[in-house]
Amino acid sequence: MRLAVQHGYEALYTVQELQHLLSSPLIASNQLAHAEIVKEIDVAIGLLSQSIGIRTNASSNSSAFSENFSLDGGHVGAILQTTIGKKLMSRTLKLLTLPYR
Repeated sequence: MRLAVQHGYEALYTVQELQHLLSSPLIASNQLAHAEIVKEIDVAIGLLSQSIGIRTNASSNSSAFSENFSLDGGHVGAILQTTIGKKLMSRTLKLLTLPYR
């Protein structure tokens, strides 16, 4: 369990660092760098959501592509048993984009 919380914090810090980098004036003035960091943030948010128990199941319906999200209740419950896990969850929920919330 401790390892899962550690991975969660690593993913959380990655998202926070990328968001901080995105707010830099140097990055804001460079369209290519800005687009690349936005892509990296999307990937990091996906990893962050997985680390707290959100699973994505990509499926293709006829001509549309959709993602189905499910929650691993056992994983979430285990994280919430510790104080540090509760802090991780509260900080993570603030950073997740709408589809993951």
